[in-house]
Amino acid sequence: MKRFDFMSDKKIIVFYLLFLFNLFFIDAFATDVAVALPEQPNAMQPADKQLKNGWYPWDPYQYVEGGEGFKTLTGLDVQLVKAIAKKAGYNVFYEEVSWKQHLDDIKTGKRDFAAGATWTEERAEFSYYSTPYRREENSLYVRRGELSKYNFGDVQKSLDSIKEKNLRVSVVDGFIYADPRINEFIKDPKNQNNITKTANDMESLENLLNGNVNAFFADRLVTSTIAWRMGSRDKIEEQYLGVGVDIHLVFSKKSTTPKIVEEFNKAITEIKKSGEYGHIIKGYLLPVLLLQTIDRPWFLIIDIIGTIAFALSGLIVAYHERTTLFGALIFAALPSVGGGILRDIIVDRKPIGILSNPIYAILILSVVIIGYLFTHFIYPYIVRKFMNHTDNSHQPKSKIGISTADRFLVIFDALGQAAFTVSGVVVAVVTKSDPLWIWGPAFGALTGAGGGILRDLLRSDNYIYALKGAFYAEVSLIWGFIMAIFLIWQEERADPNFIFYLVVISVIGCFFTRILTMRLNFHGAMFGEPLRKHLETKKSKE
Repeated sequence: MKRFDFMSDKKIIVFYLLFLFNLFFIDAFATDVAVALPEQPNAMQPADKQLKNGWYPWDPYQYVEGGEGFKTLTGLDVQLVKAIAKKAGYNVFYEEVSWKQHLDDIKTGKRDFAAGATWTEERAEFSYYSTPYRREENSLYVRRGELSKYNFGDVQKSLDSIKEKNLRVSVVDGFIYADPRINEFIKDPKNQNNITKTANDMESLENLLNGNVNAFFADRLVTSTIAWRMGSRDKIEEQYLGVGVDIHLVFSKKSTTPKIVEEFNKAITEIKKSGEYGHIIKGYLLPVLLLQTIDRPWFLIIDIIGTIAFALSGLIVAYHERTTLFGALIFAALPSVGGGILRDIIVDRKPIGILSNPIYAILILSVVIIGYLFTHFIYPYIVRKFMNHTDNSHQPKSKIGISTADRFLVIFDALGQAAFTVSGVVVAVVTKSDPLWIWGPAFGALTGAGGGILRDLLRSDNYIYALKGAFYAEVSLIWGFIMAIFLIWQEERADPNFIFYLVVISVIGCFFTRILTMRLNFHGAMFGEPLRKHLETKKSKE
């Protein structure tokens, strides 16, 4: 039986490679945001240990999660508040309310406290402030393609441009932005013709997309998230202002006491020291940012190319193993989705990745069917039509050499491994697998190389490519570890741009590392090799 070598002669694949990668078209995704049911007071807890809060759609700080018949209010602020309140010994219940109404209720004592507040003298008159529990940054957003014509820059330059060009800007009613100059501009009676007030940032984004305003101020993280949810990320541009502000909890002076605030302050300090704070940040912020980043056309293209390349490698093995059509389907599916399925089973992820999006199953089935048609009908026709086997001296030479076919497959396989490695780390983050520096690279390697190992286990010669000399899974381990370390470092800041560049660099780094190791014929460290050589030498002498 001929051993499968990834760089071996694949003349039969030359035409198939060129034919196949022009057949697939890529679809986009969209995610709907649901409406939550309010949480209720806990009847088992004393009334003086229950606090009334409010919420409004402010993804990823406050949003709804869950399927049909079961909806849960969650988000970064919701989870932080729950953790802080629990540590302080209080129960918190929520009702949906606009931000402006929420602040009015704090002032009258109808609600006990609110999260996500910046400090102002006006608010300090009717509320107590906690110590800061996080920070946020604000930016200015316009429709894509219009940023250059507005001459925006830093805060002052942007405000001057709004006045000079008489632009309309959306702001959230009652919201205090990170820079005092923005807040003064909003309050100034002379600028009211330039201001459109909304209930939340989603309305501001809709105003922009509908052409009702020219721009809107908003939290960077919120805007990147809601634009992603609405499928509008490519329709807007950001003018980075470079301004940030501390965020506090505010407590009503009419319904709470300084003692309650002191208990919450102590709880904030304790959850930061214990690591619970970082765990919540990682559990609710990083998954959203990572999913936003990989839910882009360029990443999906790489993912699809990799899936096809892995399926092709399985078909090559099936060809050498002389399998049935069903056997070819198994050999094609294992390297493409086998590692991901195994990973999802380990972490009990539901639904398993391949079941949540049929595109991968369709791709694998298409590769096998097209491969069958190609090898049985198209390639023989090409041979009969263009190649004269009775006279080798007149046989036309292919313009594309065998090494070109090898090169195609190697490049596409490396792209697939890079995308699958990043996907593995993302799953480790989404499933809250700790510590991330262990499970990030482990799931990256399992997703990137696990399917190939499963494929090779079925080969008749038992040659497992990734375990017997090739520097293959190690590439995923290295870049999975690098990505995990930077994500851990970024936990508390969680900058959307940083996450995006980290994913891009990880994909590029993993791809070129794999190509370089194959180019240099670099092998993995063999276990026990010095001892084996010593014993073999000793045995030969005897």
